[in-house]
Amino acid sequence: MAPLNAARSFLRLSLLAVAASMMGCSEAADSPRATEAPAVVESERAKASRRGIAWMVANADRFPRGWAHPFLLRIHRVAPDDATAASIVEALRNDAQRRPLPDDLSDPALLGPKPLRPILNELVRRKTSGEPYREQVETLAASMARDGFAFWDDLRPLNQLTFLYKFQALGLEAPTDFDTLANRTRAEVLQRSVADVAEDIPTLYVLTHLVLVRSGYFRTWVTSGEFDYLVPYFVAALGKNFVETASHRQVDLSAEILACLSLMRTPPMPQIEGAMAFLLSIQLPDGSWGGKRKPMRGRAHTTLLGVLATAEPAVLRPDPDLRSSADAPGSAPRN
Repeated sequence: MAPLNAARSFLRLSLLAVAASMMGCSEAADSPRATEAPAVVESERAKASRRGIAWMVANADRFPRGWAHPFLLRIHRVAPDDATAASIVEALRNDAQRRPLPDDLSDPALLGPKPLRPILNELVRRKTSGEPYREQVETLAASMARDGFAFWDDLRPLNQLTFLYKFQALGLEAPTDFDTLANRTRAEVLQRSVADVAEDIPTLYVLTHLVLVRSGYFRTWVTSGEFDYLVPYFVAALGKNFVETASHRQVDLSAEILACLSLMRTPPMPQIEGAMAFLLSIQLPDGSWGGKRKPMRGRAHTTLLGVLATAEPAVLRPDPDLRSSADAPGSAPRN
């Protein structure tokens, strides 16, 4: 009888253990901790964008002078998570690239496309970094007013858009406004065939910058519909330029088009998806785009566009406060 009693005792204990286990599972199922959200699976696009961001952060000190600050700000706006955003902010704070301003900003010889561009870039950098800039802007504004903006007509349409953006950022008066430029460009483009524009790379860069400037370079989405007329031109251009034999310039342009279509929240299309797949396929193992043999100028710009094209942010991040602690709100004003 002893073996039988032992067997019964073992069976009883086993049944109690099973019951306890089932009760535990039931309690766990009812517990809030058991209803954790499933892990988010990162898409290939998002992975590519993250790799591109990492490359840009690691190589920012090698960019052409004056490029690191605006490029890092733009990728910060599409950063996929707080940790990535923090790494970009650290790179921004460590950016040591500076372009000395001319001693005399009232010199009329500075009022041309080539000398004026780096001046505007440096003043925008100073403003966004919380450094003194107002006195220099006022001097430049007075010089342009005396000149009557004669230099403006020497700017190509693309440069007019980019200069206008910088003027607005600095509070400078401009001889025209964005809507005037946008309406003029629309009227000119709509007179041409889609096939014709799709092969005109300089015009396509003007069209992409309409979207980029309107967005503040990824500060806001462009979903009002005002640029919906561009979609057929952009889609046709992707088919013309994103091919196996694409040149570096064609890759750069196509990535910029994809970034604009993303900003416009354009619905999926086979042509767009095909171009995106091609962009993903030509990303280099180190995370950059543009070819290892290309100068840093070309690689930096194309990688920036690759990041913006492949990013999938739910929201666009506001720019970080880059002021030093001495300039932070509530601190004593700096002389």
